Amino acid sequence: MMKSIVISLYGASCSGKSTTALGLTAEMKIRGYHSELVQEYIKKWAWRGMKPLKYDQIYVLGQQAYAEANLYEKVKYIVTDSPILLVPFFEDYLLNKKVTKMAALEFLKDAEANGVLHLNFWLTRPGQFDPRGRYETQEESDLLSKKMRAYFEDLNIKFIDLPTDHHERIKIIMEEVDKLDHVKASKTDSDCDL
Repeated sequence: MMKSIVISLYGASCSGKSTTALGLTAEMKIRGYHSELVQEYIKKWAWRGMKPLKYDQIYVLGQQAYAEANLYEKVKYIVTDSPILLVPFFEDYLLNKKVTKMAALEFLKDAEANGVLHLNFWLTRPGQFDPRGRYETQEESDLLSKKMRAYFEDLNIKFIDLPTDHHERIKIIMEEVDKLDHVKASKTDSDCDL
């Protein structure tokens, strides 16, 4: 049975999670690592100008968890720019609710019990703030970053801090992956472009 490793990219808006996730997934595929990308579900809503309502975080958690769990034991390296624990953080931060927190923690606990490993990386904004496709302003994002880091430290989530340069980020993540698994997966049909 294949054990999956989830590369979870944490950080506030415009910290480069999506850019790093895309670049990392491409680099992994080029090098022959069996990898897939799980993108941020709620980003589609942001581009449409839709803000989550009072109980939407339950739905968002379900969508994000389903997308990730669907790859467990099928894909060796899962890269995500929207780790599961971001959902309860935003629910708490924006709505002062904790409905999804236990569900998210239990989901991760169960995944870990089944051999899924989550590598957590922390990203800070590499440059200018780009408000397009985002809910927050730069000032809100800066405050959010501090609160987010504190929230996860309270949950005892451990991070590897990444530099702001995208190429250096990918290099550091690949070094961490190589420490865990020195045997590269051979390319499979699922890695081929159709």
